[in-house]
Amino acid sequence: MEILKHISDLDKKRLNRLKEQHKKLHLMSIPICKMKAQVLDKRNKVSVSYEDLSRSWNRNFYNWQVCQQMTCSSNCMGSAFGEGTLACKDKDGNPGSSNTPHHLRTASQGYQENSGGLLHGIIVGTGSTPESFEDYYLESVIEEGTGAGQLNYSAVSPIVPVYDPVTKELKAEVIRYMLNNSGGTIGVNEVGLMVCLSGMYYTMISRDVLPSTLNVLADYQLKVTYEITITYPA
Repeated sequence: MEILKHISDLDKKRLNRLKEQHKKLHLMSIPICKMKAQVLDKRNKVSVSYEDLSRSWNRNFYNWQVCQQMTCSSNCMGSAFGEGTLACKDKDGNPGSSNTPHHLRTASQGYQENSGGLLHGIIVGTGSTPESFEDYYLESVIEEGTGAGQLNYSAVSPIVPVYDPVTKELKAEVIRYMLNNSGGTIGVNEVGLMVCLSGMYYTMISRDVLPSTLNVLADYQLKVTYEITITYPA
């Protein structure tokens, strides 16, 4: 198995110290997100693996969090998207104009994207432009299908949060498989996490650019996992 990257021991120690400080100070823990991308061969064995901390929460994510925690509307500071406002941009670059706070849709409301859907859940692309806080969609999304350069996206796996009473951690995983039925190799360079906010408003809250291309051979599949953890103070 080829390992492109894994989370360093130093980063793990830093995260543990950070979580302990949040618990001691009774501060709201930041959501720690890990992203893992694995290429699975025809026998469903991992041939290539990449894992790292996702450091790319974007403006959409911050604005959504602010609307939740401060109980304010998304356009209370204007409907334009950018510094000093709370609007989010959808995948087409349109700022949101809802008067209600942004709410993440739950699984029962259809958060798990159906097979082939690209509106919410995990999506991948070929773009390699460095990550930006202003990103609102992938640079070049890989479309659903069996044609050249396309992948078959499975449904997003059901999200089932798990709480550990010892570590006080609440953890959830977002998982999606993408099968390469195109007949050729497809290079993946970017991964995005799409969510559905209030009013059927679809937007991307994170975009991760890989340090090197992850090649998915014909008849192989790509498995992407976002692991999100919140630590409670008590």
